Amino acid sequence: MLAVLFFLKAFHKELSGKHVLVRIDNTTAVSDLCKMGTSHSKKRNDLTRTPWEWCLDNNMWLTTSHIPGKENTLDDEESRKSRRETEWTLDRGIFLEAVKKLHVEPQIGLFASRLNYQNPFCFPKETNLISTSTGRLGASTTPETHPADMPLVRKPLEGRGLLESATSLILQSWRKGSKQQYKPFIAKWEQYCSQRQINPFSATIEHGINLLAELYQTGIGYSALNTARCALSTVCFTSKHYTFGQHPLVCRFIKGIFECRPYLPRYQETWDVTVVLAYLAKLGPPEKLSLKNLTLKVVMLMALLSVQRRQTLHTLSVDCMQIRSDKCVFFINSLLKTSRPGRHLACIEFQAYAPDVSLCIAKHLQQYLKRTDILRGDVKQLFITYTKPHKAVSPDTVSRWIKTTLVDAGIDTSKYSAHSTRSASTSAAKGNNISIATIMKSAGWSQESTFTKFYDKPVAPRENFGAELLKAVRGDK
Repeated sequence: MLAVLFFLKAFHKELSGKHVLVRIDNTTAVSDLCKMGTSHSKKRNDLTRTPWEWCLDNNMWLTTSHIPGKENTLDDEESRKSRRETEWTLDRGIFLEAVKKLHVEPQIGLFASRLNYQNPFCFPKETNLISTSTGRLGASTTPETHPADMPLVRKPLEGRGLLESATSLILQSWRKGSKQQYKPFIAKWEQYCSQRQINPFSATIEHGINLLAELYQTGIGYSALNTARCALSTVCFTSKHYTFGQHPLVCRFIKGIFECRPYLPRYQETWDVTVVLAYLAKLGPPEKLSLKNLTLKVVMLMALLSVQRRQTLHTLSVDCMQIRSDKCVFFINSLLKTSRPGRHLACIEFQAYAPDVSLCIAKHLQQYLKRTDILRGDVKQLFITYTKPHKAVSPDTVSRWIKTTLVDAGIDTSKYSAHSTRSASTSAAKGNNISIATIMKSAGWSQESTFTKFYDKPVAPRENFGAELLKAVRGDK
């Protein structure tokens, strides 16, 4: 993987704006690059992301194919040769002693390379083959003056005479998730304009729509094209009165996409909360549960009783918690998806449930904290993995735990995602005459229409009409 990265960086001037075919004799590397990562190994995933991030930042696109080792003998032989004899350098200790005695602080190393540099700040940026983003690989890094994220958005801002600090703050207005979603589409736009010798900042509405049409032909759906529209709005300035995404012709085009390739709700009804609660109750009191079952049960109870997203559950911290015998309160000290200036989810409160200890979240939380106290070490995040090493979990792990519990409870997870707990919980609350105001406050919604449009759904019937009709007509029991 590093060989691919070095190749791309060494020939970036020749390859910029091109579609590059990389032939590799390692089938694992071919697979990981083709899939843009892997879920099997974090280290391999990080290695794979590095060349792809470089390609996106430098307007390239990769295609990989396998070449048998017997056909790759020349390149393989050259790659195994050591050229360290050409990279002379002073002994590290002598160098540091000389710098100390001379009372100097070197700013640049004229002949420094990736192999022989003495100080990261002496390594010229233009010869550095490992950028800041690849620091996790254990190689040398050079501090970047400009962040690598959304470079095409940064350029017009710098051209308006803004300070670098002002430009960086403006770029921070896009959340990390939005930047990741926009990045491939911005790269596609830059490549599209480069191939047609178009200035990406002064292109016409028609150019932007033509790119969306090309993306549509590749088979992507309405939702992804909407994301592409938003991405182009950050770099394509075609009118003084509209952003690209708001232009009437673009809106009409997107509506046509919906008619041809409609994006319909994943489900029209939701699952019955009582089924999951009955399953959780059968597991018994917290003292008798294994750490795995206790963890899964706590996560599901918190998801149902707080109506929160996986992101919120993931950010809960033992440092921002007040726990008593009758309740437990978590204070949210990080930005959430719904956080806005003047509006933020202040805290989440879980109250004890005396009628049934097997469903009392306060008791389960107390037991969970007791069990994990010796395991968590310096980890302040509430949820840690129940297997060694016991480290903080990711939002994806929280989702996986919720889906595991849904499967065990008999819920069809091929239809319902982990996020469906919000719909199931709030719909059940409304069905039991809990006020809309209380539901909205718990879920963090500012408008009732959000609940009505996206989350208020009828409970899916547990009985099949056709099967029950046949039983009734035939007199079957």
